[in-house]
Amino acid sequence: MVTYLSAVDIWFDDELGPYSTVLLVAHATAILFTTVIKRFSTMLKLALVFYLLAVVKILGFDMEDFSVFQKVIAFMGIGVLLLVSAYQFQRFRERFL
Repeated sequence: MVTYLSAVDIWFDDELGPYSTVLLVAHATAILFTTVIKRFSTMLKLALVFYLLAVVKILGFDMEDFSVFQKVIAFMGIGVLLLVSAYQFQRFRERFL
């Protein structure tokens, strides 16, 4: 938590902001995959909160200065990343249950 609090100034930086969003999504994905283990199943809501924060940050802050083409590419990339994460999570979860 302290790491995220100290990184708040980087989140809204024009140059490093999108990179922090990618790291936030990667962290949410890592938390999502740890929820397969029974004792970490309560962390599913935390992973969803991180995904929501990343989407809000992308829509509200990162895409302000993007051109239309850049926005289309970014949304396609985000969509593919979320679909792949969801598909892999379902396959991974079936193996452990």
